[in-house]
Amino acid sequence: MRATWWVAWSGLAVALAVRPAHAQGSAAPSANGVDVAAYATVEQCLAAAARVRDSVERASPVWRDTLPDAVAVRDDSVPVAVVETARRCGARFAAGAAPLDGWRSLVTLDVLARWDARADTLVRRRLATVTTGAATERAWVIGTVLRAYLGVPFEGREDLVPPVRLAAAESLAAELDGLRGAPWTVRMEAMVRLMDAARRVGDTTRALRAAARVVAIADGLTAAERRTNLYNRRVRQDVYAALRLLHADALLDSLRRSTAAYVALQRSLYARAMGERPDAMRFPIGEPAPPIEGDFWFRRGDSAATRPTAGHVALVVFLDHGVDRNNRTASRCGVTVAGGSQRICWSGYARLRRLAQRFPGLEITLTAPTRGYFPFMSPPTPDVEAETLAHWWLDYHALPGALAVTRTAWWRLPDPDRRRIDRDDGANVEHYSFGERGAITTFSVFLVDPGGTIVDAEDWSGAPTSDSARALADEHYLGRMIDILLARSTRANR
Repeated sequence: MRATWWVAWSGLAVALAVRPAHAQGSAAPSANGVDVAAYATVEQCLAAAARVRDSVERASPVWRDTLPDAVAVRDDSVPVAVVETARRCGARFAAGAAPLDGWRSLVTLDVLARWDARADTLVRRRLATVTTGAATERAWVIGTVLRAYLGVPFEGREDLVPPVRLAAAESLAAELDGLRGAPWTVRMEAMVRLMDAARRVGDTTRALRAAARVVAIADGLTAAERRTNLYNRRVRQDVYAALRLLHADALLDSLRRSTAAYVALQRSLYARAMGERPDAMRFPIGEPAPPIEGDFWFRRGDSAATRPTAGHVALVVFLDHGVDRNNRTASRCGVTVAGGSQRICWSGYARLRRLAQRFPGLEITLTAPTRGYFPFMSPPTPDVEAETLAHWWLDYHALPGALAVTRTAWWRLPDPDRRRIDRDDGANVEHYSFGERGAITTFSVFLVDPGGTIVDAEDWSGAPTSDSARALADEHYLGRMIDILLARSTRANR
């Protein structure tokens, strides 16, 4: 077993040490040999900026554990080298004369170059082409600009996230909100995106203003609009997120009193947003936390103790290094995952390390299933795979807490295919899904109070531009909840 592990880990170390050929020099990325003079289109300029950003990120000396979420988003949004590349490449495109057929790409490039005035000029040129009375077209144009101003990646360039321009975005969102005849769906999306972006960068004042408008727009909808598929599948969740944000301090005050008071307020907000009974809440807040099962345990300490442990404030964190039976490839945190998914995983790892350092009394339990494979290894047996996962997460990534690995039941397709098909994702996923009320993915996180009740259920795996349903799932607010629960536990034990 040890020999197999060492071969796999040696291969992993080599793979992690190799830099892709396109990653240019790290010392001076702005002068890394990208010949932007040869680029004739905006799309080529965006591609050049993306390559420079990739080079800068790979060579960055910044240790992510030192940057809480909001600071990382706000201060590290566009490196100087990317700004320089966007400016050198975009200098040939004049805002007053550039063709409008590619205006969306050019706005993104201008935002990356921090040419805010030029971007605004281009936007106004495009809006001037909208005929009088065409409210729907004008609304869609403003909505498209808002996406660029709020850090939504340009379509086809998900690896290149623009910086957030909150002031300009709020001004445009207000213009859209007051536009007579604008579809409510576009107005709602604009305010939800503004709320999420402001919350991500720590601008609570703007986030609250946008949340209030989200609720107001929802309150003004007709009964027919509330019966639409869009409202029931997505908008209700956004309204719930806005209500949680607006009542964030009240929720914390109720948690200081008791978990029961907190759960009651959460359910009342849910009922208001969803138009359902309070006890029909689809999130497991207020449910007893099921005990974590594990066929293989690592760093558990007392092998007889049940986790989450009674009397402790606890986090239960779901991890997965492979592809689950529903092929949710974005929900994995494996060695070979690249791009946005891997960045989300590493950001979650850093968040866990920070929380553990900040709250030594917080019990953290990680759980993951076996998948029958691991990079750079022959298909391992469950015990070898479990040991490999423990080294990957507990040693290499230095994740805190104990790790429970469950043995996944599977079957194999007949010849000549012979693929392995997992029958399920394990008992822990089944139990914490609470009757399919919530899908469990990598970085589904549950906060449990000392009495064993779930007080928060979060999903850290989603892209930051689509997390309106998790309006409180930020590190600062989660830390405040943990602090309150630990203080309650201390008082109870005196």
